[in-house]
Amino acid sequence: AVAKLLGQTQTHVSAVVIGGTEAPFDFSIDAVRAQESVFLGDKVRLTATLSATGAAGAKTQIVLKRDGKVVDTESVEIEGSAWQAEFRLEDLPDARGTYHYELAIENDSREILKENNVWSMDVAVSDNRTNVLLADSRPRWEFRYLRNLFYGRDKSIHLQYFLSEPDTIRGLTPEKPLPPASASREFGDAESGSLPASLEEWRKFDVIILGDLDEKVLTPSVVESIKHCVEVRGATLICIAGPTSMPYAITNTLFQAMLPVTYSTTNHLRLASEPFNVEMTTAGRSHPIMSLSSSQAENESIWSAQPPWLWRLPIADIKPGAEILAIARSASDSPNETFILDSAAKQSPQAAVAAFAEQRKQQMRQAILVTQTDGMGKVMMLLSDRTWRLRYCIGDTLHHRFWGQVMRWGAGEQLRAGNLFARFGTDRVSYTPEEPIIVRARLSDGTLKPLANLTVQASVMNAKNQECARLDLTYRENSNGLYEGTLLQPLEPGSYKVVLDAPGLGGILGDNLPKNLECPFSVITARRPKEFAHVTADWRVPRILATQSGGKALSPVECARLETDFGEPSRTVIEHVEITLWSCPWILLALIIVLTTEWILRKKGGLT
Repeated sequence: AVAKLLGQTQTHVSAVVIGGTEAPFDFSIDAVRAQESVFLGDKVRLTATLSATGAAGAKTQIVLKRDGKVVDTESVEIEGSAWQAEFRLEDLPDARGTYHYELAIENDSREILKENNVWSMDVAVSDNRTNVLLADSRPRWEFRYLRNLFYGRDKSIHLQYFLSEPDTIRGLTPEKPLPPASASREFGDAESGSLPASLEEWRKFDVIILGDLDEKVLTPSVVESIKHCVEVRGATLICIAGPTSMPYAITNTLFQAMLPVTYSTTNHLRLASEPFNVEMTTAGRSHPIMSLSSSQAENESIWSAQPPWLWRLPIADIKPGAEILAIARSASDSPNETFILDSAAKQSPQAAVAAFAEQRKQQMRQAILVTQTDGMGKVMMLLSDRTWRLRYCIGDTLHHRFWGQVMRWGAGEQLRAGNLFARFGTDRVSYTPEEPIIVRARLSDGTLKPLANLTVQASVMNAKNQECARLDLTYRENSNGLYEGTLLQPLEPGSYKVVLDAPGLGGILGDNLPKNLECPFSVITARRPKEFAHVTADWRVPRILATQSGGKALSPVECARLETDFGEPSRTVIEHVEITLWSCPWILLALIIVLTTEWILRKKGGLT
């Protein structure tokens, strides 16, 4: 299309194609896909795209090395003169840290270009998991899918789950009772026999998810522990409405005070009058929880394309300061909020205020997802137990993304270095020189209470342990003790580390302070170096450009044919320019001064 436009303006595009069209004997690694960070106990999985030209029938081997040690191999047989295939290799690191991986194809003496036979990358292995407690009465669909997601698929979550009324098989009793939920249990030991046994154990959880529980489980002491974790410790509470108890069967005033909604304590076991779709509010469109795509337009289309949900819990009101992120929109509902407000604003300011108040009431009646801050923590109320509908026909892609966003909103970013009380790290393991480096720290005291009033800095050290940059980390409001800063200064390619500098933190944490609170990262020249590009000359695009614009596509020996395309060697152009004095005030003023001076001189000389 661009070439056609250039041709219409008589702008001819010509190209000289340099290089041979016959591909040489060559193996190459075209691309490697892998996570920059995995969790301890999970495998590092790499998917490599390999290609070969002019090597039909040749055999070779792919080798994966971790810090110089071979950890996986794959034999390769080339089929055809222009061959490409994907291969998957993996490794299971046994300790946390940052590892250097190198994927290589064995060299062949017939190859001319061997720089594209090796691909290097760094992968961080972290044990910084989010401690999540999931409690429900029975194994509902919502519970089942969340349990499967957090326990089997998402290695970033250290899950403890508890059912107050689990399904049982008649005549079959467990060999021994299950222990209480505890974040100190081994990763993978997720099923629990009761809620945490003490306030100390409650405080270890970053996110607490409560399903359809009643006051037999949520006793006054349990509610007090949850309230302390949210308001003082800075944990996140997520309540998922249920048809039998949550939240309308709970009369505890402390529990009611934590929720962002008010409700009547009457039974609401019923279906909505008609199916509804989930629609984001204005606040929801800019909130990280609802972001299923980095593109706002695509995010809107993803939510609008979801299948209808059938059940939701009606509420009495939304508390001041709470945010409604999503509402239920059925076919019979009024037009969307933007249209109503724009129409009212055109009438008068009073009409706009009235329309806004009416919109708030309408959103309250249709609310599906509501959030608010409570003390140092956050609370989220889901007024439907149907988020598993996000899996409809596509598996757990959107369901996992949604709940992953919820976890990051609730517990903060995963950081590679540190312990339960002080975490530290960069947002990536490797950067190119033009990419900003985001450094974060999450700090809490010995009781896991977030620390919000510290002076925090990070030093960037090179491989020679010399400081090459320093940046301030500022506290993120309404976060769980999170400090962050961005380094925009370009760094030369090489190995680096960031070191935390927080005066006074050692006095607060004492023995709980990690000894080496530092995090390594690297700066690379490019994500895909130029040496990995195919070197065979490709005439296809130059010919299209030349044909559409009226130019030529030539080989180097034909360059002389381009001489006439640039017009005459030289041309003399005579152009007459007339300037009206009246249009230039300064020239006019100068002329007046000269004439006045001449008149005065003539007057004095008696020449007038």
